[in-house]
Amino acid sequence: ADLSELDCSGRVQLQRTLLTMPKAAEVVVETLDGPQTYEITSKTMGAELFQMVCERNNLGDLPFFNLQYVDAKDYDAFVKPDKKVLSHDLKKIAKDAKHHFVFSAQYFPEMVAEELPHPVAQRYLWKQIRSGIVADTCYSPPELCVLFAAQSLQATHGDYAEEPQVMILSADELPQRVLGQHDLNPQQWADRIRNAWISLKGTPKQTVIVDYLSIAQDLEQYGVTYFEVSGLETGEGLRTTRPVHVPGCVRAIVAVLTCQHTPYLSSQHLLVVGNDVHAVPSAWCAHC
Repeated sequence: ADLSELDCSGRVQLQRTLLTMPKAAEVVVETLDGPQTYEITSKTMGAELFQMVCERNNLGDLPFFNLQYVDAKDYDAFVKPDKKVLSHDLKKIAKDAKHHFVFSAQYFPEMVAEELPHPVAQRYLWKQIRSGIVADTCYSPPELCVLFAAQSLQATHGDYAEEPQVMILSADELPQRVLGQHDLNPQQWADRIRNAWISLKGTPKQTVIVDYLSIAQDLEQYGVTYFEVSGLETGEGLRTTRPVHVPGCVRAIVAVLTCQHTPYLSSQHLLVVGNDVHAVPSAWCAHC
């Protein structure tokens, strides 16, 4: 209807209706196929956006994955399924900009081949673990780093071929720690990676990804996150987290909080589930 034909009460009612309507917004989700844009509203829940991503990419049910974002304090966090997407403590952006999320693993399966059978999910986890190994946030010994680099090339390009030859950049395939520990130049590193890649000839891409993850799942820092916390009366502390099985959780993390000033006096066990931290009985951790 023409607004000019509405009386005063009609206009007021229309304004109230417009104000209560969910505000539309666009968000960007980083996936294996690149960034994807999704239209949501101020009432869209975390579980709804996650389902939208899974449906568009034919991912099915993926219990280990979630949507990761950077919060207002520049920390990585994950979307809560039962909370409105835009109600999270998202990092402030320009008026015309879009909030960004990353489809990634929040929990890490102990037996990848059994617990994560979906090929696309395996590829997502492989990409995430590979990034951590190259960035050295997940420690791996030098000999395994070379194997991982060769497996990554096999998973990306298939069998090694002389023509067209893929340029192997050691700085992109190996942690800086490994490059600095040995007296080898970039070409010598590339040769080692190439030889290991050649030995994988005939291995299907998906098979080599599963092999990569099956080795990586035994690394000490697989699924482990380190970050600083405070709150102890005696000063700052460092929290190290490691995945364990605890009652009621598919995959959770037990954190050991130790004060830097009095490590022999202050030790506390915490349970990290998603973005929440809880004190838990130390008996839940088999290593303590």
